[in-house]
Amino acid sequence: MTRISVVIPCHNYGALLEDAVASVERQTRPADEVVIIDDGSTDETPEVVARLQARLPQLRAVRREPARGAARTFNDGVRHSTGELVVILSADDRLSDNYLECMEAALADPTVSFAYAGERMFGAVERWNPPLPFDRREVLRENLFNGSAMLRRELFDRVGGFREDFEAIGLEDWEFFVHCIEVGAVGVPVHECWLEYRRHEAGSRNTMPRGRVLRAHLKVWRLHPKVMGVSDILAWMARSVRRNVRRLALRT
Repeated sequence: MTRISVVIPCHNYGALLEDAVASVERQTRPADEVVIIDDGSTDETPEVVARLQARLPQLRAVRREPARGAARTFNDGVRHSTGELVVILSADDRLSDNYLECMEAALADPTVSFAYAGERMFGAVERWNPPLPFDRREVLRENLFNGSAMLRRELFDRVGGFREDFEAIGLEDWEFFVHCIEVGAVGVPVHECWLEYRRHEAGSRNTMPRGRVLRAHLKVWRLHPKVMGVSDILAWMARSVRRNVRRLALRT
């Protein structure tokens, strides 16, 4: 049988960590392994992890000090796991109860490299974002997938994981998927399950000004010129301007 690992990176989300793990425990297709990687948390995370380890034999935990950032935490978490299929779940998010079952079914097709679901946002923002159709060209313009897509380990190994030099910019998950597209990976949307994506009042690491996002686009273009062109950056810029115009119109 295929082994599934759920990797949960955590930095100062101790108060929410048990909620994330509980969503993994409720899965209709149980995870074979749960790996929590504590990235130098200074809150109650170590105590929460100790409680979880005491009752969950399939849970492994890794703690690093000092904190080394999101991209390296993702990479270390996957490398400490053993599953052929991997899901990275942020410690402040949750999975729908049938997430692993539906994702594994989508990856029964050997031509599919990763599967992704929609997002049910909760917290400061409540909204449903359905999964978009897989479109190779659109992936090169902006990220279509959340970071909890189910990946084949062989794909992760082939592209070398997340680029850690994106830590200061962000969007390392988008660069990862552009790299996957470059090596010929194919994704598939899954409509029967979803990621429960917590939105915080203060925003998140992915809440970035357009100038910083433009820097990320230029860096991705320099790294992957075989698949990404200037036209993709221009298409994203035009789309971004239209979105901002709509937002301003709604405020007035």
